Amino acid sequence: RVDAGRCRAGVTFVSEDYYGPNDTAHGNIGDSWCAMGRIAWFDALARKRYGDLKTFEDVILAPLQRLLLSTVWMHERLTCDGTQMLNRTAMYFEYPSTVAMLLRQVKYGIDLGYSTVTITPFGPETFAYHLGNVDVDFSPKSATITLPGTGERAFTLSPMAPNANFSVTEQGAGCAKGERNGTAASDAGGTLQFSASVGRLCTLTVLAL
Repeated sequence: RVDAGRCRAGVTFVSEDYYGPNDTAHGNIGDSWCAMGRIAWFDALARKRYGDLKTFEDVILAPLQRLLLSTVWMHERLTCDGTQMLNRTAMYFEYPSTVAMLLRQVKYGIDLGYSTVTITPFGPETFAYHLGNVDVDFSPKSATITLPGTGERAFTLSPMAPNANFSVTEQGAGCAKGERNGTAASDAGGTLQFSASVGRLCTLTVLAL
């Protein structure tokens, strides 16, 4: 129903139906006829969950990247045709922040939890992500990871080579339990799980054996 809406060009429109002055309190239509970055975020998470890569890339991510690169600073909302709504707040953080989140957590699938690290790219099989204090080089047969934080995390990497054994090496003065070498095995679906240290002075290297 979202895809069939007449305002699909706006990433992502708030409502299937228009709520006009007669439908709202005191005639304030507010955000009933615009697109919001936060809805693009929810939409993208749903596309990843159900494997709709084409819509994520063509309808959500790419249009926002083009808008961001064309003006750098963006307005608070988008119109029905997908352009910036010039009568809304200028130089607003929401859409630029949404693009950064879509790249890191959806396209490259880097999700840093309190006790977990998940790397599950959506689209690219191989990538290099180096931004701020997050460094990830990823491929189905190897990964090199340096992350912020201290202590150990439960790691999940996917898709890795299925039914394969991997070496897991922790190197650096910041590793929680010192430098260690271990092994882990992926399942038939290419999901690899293990526990390892995080920290800017601890580099994790995963290699298929």
